Amino acid sequence: MKLYKFLVVVLWAFSVISCQNTPPSREVGMQAQYKGQKTAFFDLKGYFKTEIDRLKTDVKKVKKTVTLNGKSEEKVLENLNFEEELAPFIASDINRPAWSDYYMVKTTPLGNHGSISEYYALKDHLKTRSIVVNDPMSKVDMTIDILNADETVATKAETRLHYDNHLGYSIFTIQKLMGTSDTVKVDVQFLQN
Repeated sequence: MKLYKFLVVVLWAFSVISCQNTPPSREVGMQAQYKGQKTAFFDLKGYFKTEIDRLKTDVKKVKKTVTLNGKSEEKVLENLNFEEELAPFIASDINRPAWSDYYMVKTTPLGNHGSISEYYALKDHLKTRSIVVNDPMSKVDMTIDILNADETVATKAETRLHYDNHLGYSIFTIQKLMGTSDTVKVDVQFLQN
């Protein structure tokens, strides 16, 4: 039990460090001018807010596995706090007016099956490095993959997030701090009621 609580705290700390996008300081004031306008990229924040509402109703049990540096603990949980759990995904949203020219967008139509949209950072200071959205027309088995990276003088962190609206999600973080390396992985599988 103590390992589980420790892992949750460590994962939260890693995700906060690696998921926060910081806009360039000279452009912060521009954000207020664009409130209420259409988003330039996939609306990650809006999508996950809708998903959180759906999950609260549709998913009553999950199997959660937390692994810290190779040591795992698994639990079946009821009534998971999806707002807290999916916060790293929401924090990866790139829809800020100051960043409209900071991401390359590539959309590949899949015929009658929807599309794949890819967003890649063009500036090194952006923590969200890429987002890939597989958006089927049916919205069944929609997947989102996100790569966040952050580097300071003392630390280097990389977080890979994967979300499947039908199966569950995973968050995998590698953090290097002064010659040491820690890995944290959280896998959450939605269980049938």
